Amino acid sequence: MPPKISDEEMRKHITEQLDNATIAAIHKVSMRTVQRTRERIGKPAHPTPRRYTRQELARARLLADEGLPITWVAEDIERGAVELRKKLRRGHAPGWLEVWPKIRRNPTLLALHREFAPQS
Repeated sequence: MPPKISDEEMRKHITEQLDNATIAAIHKVSMRTVQRTRERIGKPAHPTPRRYTRQELARARLLADEGLPITWVAEDIERGAVELRKKLRRGHAPGWLEVWPKIRRNPTLLALHREFAPQS
């Protein structure tokens, strides 16, 4: 059975610095398939994330200080929310844990949240 992701395609994705989740979404395969393909061509299964630039961190801090949820900030600078939360050493936005249960119980607010929330 031929591989689901060719070696050439994988090398191209690696030079573009795409993460495993993005590659998996492009090829409609599992994360494990991406990891196996990386290993097959001699690359680490879990790539080292690229470093943040000063501009990315400045923008992330500015948006987080304005009260935007980290997931939205991460989407704005095109990074992962978990990774960014660790980098900024922040938890959830202040008051979010109080507001979220109210949003979940209100169908109108929940529909708006799903419409405008970042897609991760």
